[in-house]
Amino acid sequence: MGNRQAATAAARDDRKGDAEVLFQVIDAAQLATFAGIWVAAAAAPGGNTAFTVSVSSRYGFGAGLVGALGFATVLMAYTLFVAFGLGFAVSQYGLVLDVLRWLGVGYLLYLAYRMWTARAVARLDGGFEAAAYPKLYLQGALICFTNPKVMIFIAVVLPQAVDGDRPLVPQFLVLGLCGALSSLFVHSVYSVLGHTLGRSVPTPRARRISNRIIATVFVIAAVGLSLSSL
Repeated sequence: MGNRQAATAAARDDRKGDAEVLFQVIDAAQLATFAGIWVAAAAAPGGNTAFTVSVSSRYGFGAGLVGALGFATVLMAYTLFVAFGLGFAVSQYGLVLDVLRWLGVGYLLYLAYRMWTARAVARLDGGFEAAAYPKLYLQGALICFTNPKVMIFIAVVLPQAVDGDRPLVPQFLVLGLCGALSSLFVHSVYSVLGHTLGRSVPTPRARRISNRIIATVFVIAAVGLSLSSL
């Protein structure tokens, strides 16, 4: 009995020690504020959210999360760029950002075309189509990577959330992980929405209408990205 209590106390001390180390890296209030900003940004309607809803309505909840993992991977990569000072360098090359932006516009329009012309499959049994998860992961990463606003957002917001009196790189890494987890949380909610939508529109006609609504959202996101000022 004494050994069990000692082990429990040791585990509690370890968790307390981990929390103290984390708060030595970054202030808790800063982290909470940053997470709130990130959740709000990730939840804003756009290409990422439209993609999550579209794939989860077609392939189920897990498909939306896989696409969101692609988003999170790119977010962490951009965070590393900023942490090591590459964000400023990239921001100086407007041509590179413009190329990324138009690639993103083209890819969103391509997804809109695919959704608009997708075959409306009846799913009266409530099932979903089989998903190619590696493809969905790469598609999610590509959508996020070709949106230069993501890079600019990270390059602008992350430096404002760090404390100059503490080591910078660990703070950037904690913030990047917080942002990735916040995005996964937001897109898990959108995945639930898409999954529910997919189950509620089992007939071909309802599926066709749903696909075209999502295609329209992709087009709106593409137009917004093309007109955005970086």
